[in-house]
Amino acid sequence: MKYKYFDQFGNRFRSSLELKIANLLSNNNIKFSVEPRFECGDHAYYPDFLINGDKLQIIEVMGIGTEKYWTNSTNKIKRLLNKYTDLKIAVITSFSNIAQRHLGNMRRVSILRWSQLDEFADWCRNNVPG
Repeated sequence: MKYKYFDQFGNRFRSSLELKIANLLSNNNIKFSVEPRFECGDHAYYPDFLINGDKLQIIEVMGIGTEKYWTNSTNKIKRLLNKYTDLKIAVITSFSNIAQRHLGNMRRVSILRWSQLDEFADWCRNNVPG
């Protein structure tokens, strides 16, 4: 999938939803990196965002509702959580029912709907348990 969107800093994004999150982070003075590399054995993962702070926090924007997509994403998130034991993950999605079914029982994963974006900045600042 090609990058179609760019923020004011030249970061590239595949979706308008990712750009929306980048703008929200910037507008709230939250420092972040885009698609950092995370190693998990023989796999490499590139989560959408890494919050640059004292704690290890990543953000995944999930905008697809197929079972295959969510099964693959769940496996990726499990690997990341197993390898990085202090990692916290925010999943932002319109498919909160599917997300709850796949990820709802995972500690250190917060599932947020687009209507909860005010809470999202708090999560990035470590004010929301997850």
